[in-house]
Amino acid sequence: MKKEIEGTKKIENEAGNVTVSENVIASVVKNTVMEIEGVKNIAGEEPHPNSVIELISSKTKIKEKGIRVDVNGNDELTIEISVILKYGTNVIDVAKVIQEKVKDTVEEVVGMHVKDIDVFVDEICAE
Repeated sequence: MKKEIEGTKKIENEAGNVTVSENVIASVVKNTVMEIEGVKNIAGEEPHPNSVIELISSKTKIKEKGIRVDVNGNDELTIEISVILKYGTNVIDVAKVIQEKVKDTVEEVVGMHVKDIDVFVDEICAE
């Protein structure tokens, strides 16, 4: 029997085992978030020369990937997402939509319960 690799989740069923990488879950999150109106990008994906922070400061800090997925001992997911929103969008409304759509999509596609989704708005970017 193979040992479970860190950063993966092994799901046993009657046909055998399925191992899902946290990277797969992060990909589902990214694709879902990028379809939401008002989202420019995931923080850390690419430089944004028109971002408000870039215009103000040359010392912009951006998280490396922008998405973090943790699986706790009860097989529940906690997801952190750092996003760049388009200028003029309602930050709170877009963040709520991100939480709802990511929860629904991840639970449907991966079949695991999502406990928490934290959305960090890192930048507002002019188009």
